[in-house]
Amino acid sequence: MKISHLCSLLILAAACERGPRAGTVPDSSTVSPAAGRDLLEADIEGAEYSIPFVDLAVGPIRFTDRKWQDSAQQATVSLVETLGGDLNGDGRGDGLAILAANFGGTGTFVSAVPVLNQDGKAVAGRGAALGDRTRVLALSLNADTVNITMLAVGPSDPFCCPTDTVTQRYHLVGDSLALLP
Repeated sequence: MKISHLCSLLILAAACERGPRAGTVPDSSTVSPAAGRDLLEADIEGAEYSIPFVDLAVGPIRFTDRKWQDSAQQATVSLVETLGGDLNGDGRGDGLAILAANFGGTGTFVSAVPVLNQDGKAVAGRGAALGDRTRVLALSLNADTVNITMLAVGPSDPFCCPTDTVTQRYHLVGDSLALLP
């Protein structure tokens, strides 16, 4: 087999792996809007967020094409990934948003933000910091526990190059995610 054919197969296999995961949020083309419905990907993207863990003089943010920027503050926040499920046990589909924020330096601060379904409206809660340049590998929801597997900076890693695979579990308390022991 030629190297070019092998490379093509590897690229195709990688593209296939990027399909929807179990528990991902449906897009608006597959679900018709109705009262009391679960949140859709577009609802989560359209929610109003506070910039997590930073005191910048900006109000709430809204994403456009999964990104928000404020050039005066040198701030960029991206919506990296979403997960759908019932976070608070009320029987309605909520969501979880993974955000990545950069404030003009080399760091990219990743956080997980609960997005609650309040009468069909997506309302973002208070997020939990996942780390600087953390890469989320897997998200899942078991009952009321959010499981996040990620590649994080280990004790001897430089910030640029995380190597530790860790899984953290979170529980919703009010509108905030709390790390479980």
